[in-house]
Amino acid sequence: MDIRYSICVCNYNMGDTLEQAMTSVLEQVDETYEVLVVDDGSTDNSLQVLHKLSERYPELRYISLPRDKHRLLGETRNISIREARGEYVLPQFDCDDIYEPYIKDFVEVFHQIERCTEHHFYLKGNKLNIGQRDFMLKYGPYRNMFKEDRDMWVRLALDNALIPLLHENIFTRLPKSKVQLLKRLLFKTWAHLQADYRSNLIFFDPFKRLCARNSNRDYRVRILRCLYSPFAYITAKYMEPLPLPDSLVQGKLKVYWAEKQGTFNELMQRYNSAPDFTKLSQSGRTKFGNSNNN
Repeated sequence: MDIRYSICVCNYNMGDTLEQAMTSVLEQVDETYEVLVVDDGSTDNSLQVLHKLSERYPELRYISLPRDKHRLLGETRNISIREARGEYVLPQFDCDDIYEPYIKDFVEVFHQIERCTEHHFYLKGNKLNIGQRDFMLKYGPYRNMFKEDRDMWVRLALDNALIPLLHENIFTRLPKSKVQLLKRLLFKTWAHLQADYRSNLIFFDPFKRLCARNSNRDYRVRILRCLYSPFAYITAKYMEPLPLPDSLVQGKLKVYWAEKQGTFNELMQRYNSAPDFTKLSQSGRTKFGNSNNN
């Protein structure tokens, strides 16, 4: 049977959680799916884990890339989509999450909405995303950056091609050690701040947002951003600017999100149609809508 769906995963040194995370995905797919893992030059046991998994699960395929310090997560995601064999791609699966058995339900929700629309779109759920592969390549590629997902959402929203789906939680984050959490905090704070400066080289703008009364940033992130700011500002000056649309970045994306998001039932009603909950699993009817509507 031909592969129709490609679950695209990017991995770098996540060997501690990779097997649990991927097993939770592989246990719920069939031969119409492939789980494609692009390893970004890991130096831990990731490749050994992937090799062992590939012997157990024919749906798993992995690609090992040489480490390139200039290739950021956005470009690795591009590689995963270009190498995908399916007509549809489900990008941005994480290697430290356990996924509950609702991937097929999510795909069914997508197809029911797809049949009601006249244009391609990207359905964004909570840790689940899907779009046509050719459509994703057309609206991409992801920019070679971290925070690449938000950047993509902005561009999709500009063309009214982003649909946010509200549903119950379907994943569990695997625990990390304090050292891993600290590394993650340091890295993500730097990457996000640098992306801010690449899109707007006004030095004091990040400080204004940090000092805003309604800022909900963790105090540790505030301190780190203040310490990182001079260095992030200087390095951003020598990197390719990110032409993010200011009108959306400065709040209109949130407005778009609030206007367009909805449950499965609400989204279908906007297209003057009704969801067919009988096509979902019994528990999936609760996760993705009101089970009384079946």
